[in-house]
Amino acid sequence: MNTRDDDLARWQAEAAAMPADVLTHRHAKKLETMAQLREQARAARAALADAPVVLPAGPVREWNARRVLGLITNPMRLGRAVERHTRTGRHTVASIPQIVRREGGARPAARKALGLALRDGPGGVRVLVPPPVLRAPAPQPTPAPITPAWYDDQAPEVSVVVLNWNRSDVTLECLHSLWEHTAGHRYEIVLVDNGSRDSDRARFASLPGPCRTVLLDINRYFGEGNNIGVDRAKAPLVVLMNNDVTVTPGWLEPLVSTLQDSPGCGLVGPKFIYPNGLLQEAGGLLDENAHSVQVGKYQDPTLPEFNQSGPVDYVSAACCLFRKEDFERVLGFDMRYEPAYYEDADLCLKLNQLGLSVVYVSESTVVHHESVTTSDTSHGLELNNISELNRMKFLGRWGDYLRTGRHESAPARSPLIQCSIQDDRPTVGLYTPFELTPGGGERYLLTVAMEALAHGRQVHLVTPAPYSRVRLTALAAMFGLDLDGLCLTPLDEAERRGPFDEWIALSNQLVPPVRSMGLRNTLLCQFPFRSGVEQWRARLHWLAEYQQIAVYSPFTADAVRARLAEANVAPLPITVLTPPVDLAADPIRPGKAGIVSVGRFFSGDHSKRQDLQIEAFRHLVESGRADGVTLHLVGSSATRPIHRQFLIDCIDAAKGLAVQFHVDAPLSEVTDLYAASSIYWHSSGLGVDPTVEPERCEHFGIAPIEAMAHGTIPVVVNNGGPAATVRDGIDGYHYDSVEGLAARTAELLSRTEDELRPMREMARSRAQQFSREAFGEALASTFDW
Repeated sequence: MNTRDDDLARWQAEAAAMPADVLTHRHAKKLETMAQLREQARAARAALADAPVVLPAGPVREWNARRVLGLITNPMRLGRAVERHTRTGRHTVASIPQIVRREGGARPAARKALGLALRDGPGGVRVLVPPPVLRAPAPQPTPAPITPAWYDDQAPEVSVVVLNWNRSDVTLECLHSLWEHTAGHRYEIVLVDNGSRDSDRARFASLPGPCRTVLLDINRYFGEGNNIGVDRAKAPLVVLMNNDVTVTPGWLEPLVSTLQDSPGCGLVGPKFIYPNGLLQEAGGLLDENAHSVQVGKYQDPTLPEFNQSGPVDYVSAACCLFRKEDFERVLGFDMRYEPAYYEDADLCLKLNQLGLSVVYVSESTVVHHESVTTSDTSHGLELNNISELNRMKFLGRWGDYLRTGRHESAPARSPLIQCSIQDDRPTVGLYTPFELTPGGGERYLLTVAMEALAHGRQVHLVTPAPYSRVRLTALAAMFGLDLDGLCLTPLDEAERRGPFDEWIALSNQLVPPVRSMGLRNTLLCQFPFRSGVEQWRARLHWLAEYQQIAVYSPFTADAVRARLAEANVAPLPITVLTPPVDLAADPIRPGKAGIVSVGRFFSGDHSKRQDLQIEAFRHLVESGRADGVTLHLVGSSATRPIHRQFLIDCIDAAKGLAVQFHVDAPLSEVTDLYAASSIYWHSSGLGVDPTVEPERCEHFGIAPIEAMAHGTIPVVVNNGGPAATVRDGIDGYHYDSVEGLAARTAELLSRTEDELRPMREMARSRAQQFSREAFGEALASTFDW
């Protein structure tokens, strides 16, 4: 990302008009620095105006250096340029050297060409890269054991966390540099393998040097992978290091001394250089639109201006040092940025919000190959749309600070959840095969955990692969739950510890995700989605090991009974345990206005269908009956590319309309929107025949009830769980089409507040039946707590 000239000019103009008590001295200084950086970039381009850039031979192609420098940070633009040349016949994909060609056409080939030619920065200019000569690999001697003098895995002062994902070759280079050049402080290395292929992971089985390895069977992405590494770190100081970084002699001591000598310092980072010796980053700055500038990029790292340590907006998490306790205070890397991008800048600003500075340390130098893992498209993450999406999320959280240089008060932080083990207490195991994200199923299961803890149980949240306590604490804060004492337990560890007194397994199918692991076993079936034939055959006999099935709603109970009968499986007792809601203690807020809808942004069977809500809102606007009305779409984002694209498509569809997106909004913001809005929209299952495709309907629908608790009138689809919860014409309304939603909403908007008040009171009264107290009593009765 680069600061654009028009952004800088506009910011300068706005800054000039700001009162002196609003524009901080640091922001004024940053404006000056950013202007200087732009001038340096212009000078660099001018100096290389006519220099040829030579791509790998076979055949050789020359590019104008000015053109390459304009495209270097945007491979998509380069891809479009190649495609344009292909269409006009001046160049063909075949002219791209074979060693950089990939399947899929010109754009992937262009990305690879750019990566090979300019991987080392503009030092790739004028450098001829010969084609590789394919030879049989020479036999490698067994490496001699490495015993670094400063390595201490018993009482380290510094823990270095290195994250690997399918690039063990690069990671081994990183480890060798650490063993060779780390001195001055006792240290350990925590190598987190983030769900790599078995062939890649096998290379860590016989490392020549010391290292503590954490093996994850699932890719937890950059942020959570590092959170887990910090969780396992023994030292009070932690370095995060990308596996594509190699360190230089004396790299660690300046970082540690700067952090330790400055109590007000929260995070420090080194000077990053490219393998060819050019400067990659001397700290980072952020403009008001959350675009970043890597200070000194492509410049001479020996210049005096890049050899002065000082505060910056952020330093890259490719290599940074902080106190473990500070990292835990701000709950580490935020899951909202998964799978990648902006999590390091967010971490820095969270620390800064606590009054801790982020400092660039010029005396420490590391070599960074930059994006070696994420630039490999074989991972299937499709990261082309995530940077802009995450910039939007980042701007939503930090926009006011980026404009004024002044932080709001830091939110109250919950202490990190600590596992409580007492042998004399009954044990409960709660298993989920799904990702721990801010969703309804996760909230339900963690609420069960809270109730079990409150009843004196020792509770284990069991997952297929580890999660960090930072993530669990963040989810507890999002959901407003007290989970102190809850233990995070990987499945393999749970299998070794012996049977639980109570075992509850969450599932989206009628067959359990795991075998029973308790003296009493309950399958918590969110909905009996159909499974594949092989999976059904392999797991069906596990169902006989479970004593009962629990479901969220009568609608789901009916679907379970139908599937059991269809499969000719002996019926099990079915218990309906409806999810709880937080009831509003305040009176119904006067002056309620606008429309709100809450639900995760995703595409698939039971999508919340925000796309159809935007269509309905457009109908409302075009009819002239939505003057002054805003539609608020609230929800968490999902990590899979198809779901990210769904969110982006919704944002595009809403352009020109009064639609506000609240992506990954905190609980306080969601609660305020419930209280302030007049109408709640629910659209999951719209246009679905529940007798044919019940899985595409809303199975319960907790968000409409949360809105009702604030006196907000729900308008819900006439099928699934919400149709049973909301009584049509009494405490809300049903509808069957986009046009019906728009028409019903227009009718509600035409009423006075006095006319709406009786229905608001009825909605609030209805929500009382789903209180946490009622849920706790139902759990205690079901499980004899």
